[in-house]
Amino acid sequence: KDLRDAWEHGLRAVRDRIFAANRHAEIKVPQDQFASIKHIVIKPHEPARDEVLKVELDLGKGRNGQRSCIIDVSTETADPRKLNEMVTAVVEANAILPTETKPLYKFLRFVLERQKVSGRVLDLIQEIDYEMFESKFEEAATAGEDYDSVSVETKCAANLDKLWLSAKNDVSQYGSGADVVAYILQRNIAKMRLINAIQSKLENDQRKPLVNQGPIATMEFGEDPVSRGQTQESE
Repeated sequence: KDLRDAWEHGLRAVRDRIFAANRHAEIKVPQDQFASIKHIVIKPHEPARDEVLKVELDLGKGRNGQRSCIIDVSTETADPRKLNEMVTAVVEANAILPTETKPLYKFLRFVLERQKVSGRVLDLIQEIDYEMFESKFEEAATAGEDYDSVSVETKCAANLDKLWLSAKNDVSQYGSGADVVAYILQRNIAKMRLINAIQSKLENDQRKPLVNQGPIATMEFGEDPVSRGQTQESE
């Protein structure tokens, strides 16, 4: 009986200490009412600080006046998992309605993907312009290289074929709107190939007017250069 009473006394003491600790535990209460996101404004970001996106959230009026917060997305936090963690932390820290977490995350992901598409499209446009036959031919002449119009045009065509595939793989993966952009880029690439082929033949005819150089190479707009090459080999 004495042993039983000692155990009972000890268990009661442990229970009382646990209850006392729970009663004194700090309970975090939001300093303001939960708010919904009224407006989102995309602000100029600072690439020098490794920022890729900066937005300001308008949370409406609170107890102390107008409420807002800034979200800075860096190259590191642009990763989907880390972006989701950051959005969750911002929602909790600023007493934003938890139901706003998923829509805010999707919006930021959309803007980031749009930025990637815009950047890649601009790069592709510059790369396409760089493969202009006239410029390449003048570069070869200025550098004193051993060249001719056919070799220059062939090299440009090979590079344009790579850009055609890059537009398909790098741009169209970002949704239906990006598919349209990729298609327009591919049409421009096909036009550039055709213009280069015409200029190459004209240049060659001027140098060797009596030699029959054969028909001008053509490529249908939207035609896959890989499948086109396979068809020509089978013929």
